Amino acid sequence: MKRFLIFLIPILILGLAADPGDFVRDIAIKELNFEVPEVSKEEIAPGIMYYHDENGEFPIVYLDIHFYGGESTLGDLPLETSSLLADTLKYGGSKDLMDEALVSRLEALGASLSISPGYESFSISVSFMTKNQEEVCSLLGDLISSPSFSEKAFENSKKKMIEAIKRRNERTESVGFRKIREVIFRNFKRSMPPMEDSVNKVSTEDLKTHFHDLLKNRNKSVVVSGKLDEPGMRDWVTATLAANASDEEKKSDTLIPAEVISLEDLKKNFTEDKRNQFFIEKDVNQSMLIYAGLIPPHNHPDFFAIQILNYIVGGGGFNSYMMQKIREEKGLAYSAASVPRFEKKFGVLYFYTLTKNDSLKEADQILRTILSAETIDKITEKEVEDAKNAIVNQFVFLFTNRHAVLSNQLTFDEDDMPEDYLQTYRRKMFDVQLKDVKRVGAEYFYKEKLKSLIVSSKANLDKHYPGEKKILQPEDSILPPEK
Repeated sequence: MKRFLIFLIPILILGLAADPGDFVRDIAIKELNFEVPEVSKEEIAPGIMYYHDENGEFPIVYLDIHFYGGESTLGDLPLETSSLLADTLKYGGSKDLMDEALVSRLEALGASLSISPGYESFSISVSFMTKNQEEVCSLLGDLISSPSFSEKAFENSKKKMIEAIKRRNERTESVGFRKIREVIFRNFKRSMPPMEDSVNKVSTEDLKTHFHDLLKNRNKSVVVSGKLDEPGMRDWVTATLAANASDEEKKSDTLIPAEVISLEDLKKNFTEDKRNQFFIEKDVNQSMLIYAGLIPPHNHPDFFAIQILNYIVGGGGFNSYMMQKIREEKGLAYSAASVPRFEKKFGVLYFYTLTKNDSLKEADQILRTILSAETIDKITEKEVEDAKNAIVNQFVFLFTNRHAVLSNQLTFDEDDMPEDYLQTYRRKMFDVQLKDVKRVGAEYFYKEKLKSLIVSSKANLDKHYPGEKKILQPEDSILPPEK
């Protein structure tokens, strides 16, 4: 499941050059008013939530099925099982249409199939022409009810994953974000990247065990929109998913407990690991700098103030301090940004930029100044009001696509957001005061609350960060923490 974020489309204002506290002085941003659309949802069978909208303008149907199991529910199975299942399921086909025959038939009908593994969920998505609903659903039903798990598809999936592992250190950004994830989620499966030796240990029986668990034991959500035969779709969902589910008594006997990560767990990790800065060696001409810290879950009252401060600091495109100070004034980077990722039980806040090796230390010093009381305490009422208006004006983009409306509502429900979350969103955003913004800055944004990670060449790290430190290779584990 792709996590919900309110991404802000940058307002491209060229030629801005202002001091923190003054950079939006000439920008007038007014609030946009509109009505929040209603969403139809219901539990159509035990453990199956159904989100639907039959008001599509075009003869196209979009269908997503989310199984609430993934890497977090693998138990003793290898971590790579969920990803291998997704690829093998798609290209292994059903027992009637094995290997690429099923996906080829879908493509011949103009349909598009994707299967996505995740930490907490496993998703099957398909889009197709309205006139082909019955046949596409029949093919998808066969895939779910009687997958072939062909040896050919399984071996190809393993080869593709091993090749991806061998190439994952080619891009600096990939290394940086993977390693900072290891820092944040240390001691949890979520921090662990796939490994070649582990891939080779996965068996088709592991795939079958995992898929059986998803189908029989896990709750599900279905999101469907477009011009469709809704009664027919409802019947198909019930027949395909509910009929394959175990009863509650059998489920309790076989259910693998999910790995649960709480904000308290992550805070404990942060406290126990005394290292505040991590260095990853990679022979590059452009270094990557990341700061990351913990924030509350999606439904926490600080959500709104964090959004506002994030916009001002790094989430507002060219209107942000990071872009103004790192790119526009100093020309040290093409881009610099921050993004909060809110989840059900915790959130993570990232600040990152890529810069020339020679300017790494200077970019780091600028970012550290931004992430401090020196900058955040000088934020003005006008900056806060302009950020509110900009965020609220981008709020409308959540509703430009009916399928996106349903998908976003599903995420809100998964994160235990209030029923009136969307209806009260703008009011709560405008209720945030300057003092609230400065308070969350001190609590979540200051550099002392964050851990940083730098990806650069050894020579460059020795030049800019001399002294005793351990420089890790991209494939070195973050564990164990230094004593």
